[in-house]
Amino acid sequence: MKPIAGALTLALAASASGTAVAQDWSGEGELGFVATDSETTSSDTLTLKARVGRETERWRHTAKAEALYAESENEEGISSKTADRFFASWKTDRKLGEKHYIYGLINYETDGVLDLDYRVNESVGYGIRLLRGPKHILDTEIGVGARQTKINDVREDEGVLRLAADYRYNISDAAHISEEISVEHGSESTITRSITGLSAKIQDNLASKISYSYQHVDTDGDTTNESILAVTLVYSF
Repeated sequence: MKPIAGALTLALAASASGTAVAQDWSGEGELGFVATDSETTSSDTLTLKARVGRETERWRHTAKAEALYAESENEEGISSKTADRFFASWKTDRKLGEKHYIYGLINYETDGVLDLDYRVNESVGYGIRLLRGPKHILDTEIGVGARQTKINDVREDEGVLRLAADYRYNISDAAHISEEISVEHGSESTITRSITGLSAKIQDNLASKISYSYQHVDTDGDTTNESILAVTLVYSF
């Protein structure tokens, strides 16, 4: 399933990118330096990220992809290059008015640091845009779904309750702060993710960005934490 799911998500991302100009899609790509820290390894590496989206009167579509390639050192001091993480997602919102919407979301990820063969999440739910002014934008969501996880060749399937919030503060025309947080509570594990970013425009289509990502996984009291600090250049189109 891992190669198939990866191929499908890459195909979706490529398809969206290929039709960006023709169908009024917009997006951004990131390239930069990353420092990661987990309970088993630490590494310094480069990161590649891409995000494309399209919004119409009734629909909003967003596709994301992220890849890390790391030079890692384990507890024994042995270094090796490996693709630590791959993440891809697709989200579609159906607007029900100016504030309310329903959504469908699917994401796929792997993580060599955490011995995660794959994790797939599918969810549907309800969202509301609590703030929509020129300075502040805040979306909150609640949904239900399913999660399939395979770690060290052992697979678990479970139902999931999802809570999420997406906030953006426009400091000025040239800078903004963003915060994305989600909690996915399942019968086997609870996963909390947070991504905080500060972006500053350098030129019309080029910006610098500092971001901090944190993930906490709680499985029957056994917890795993991973953090990623990234400094990137962002090209928007």
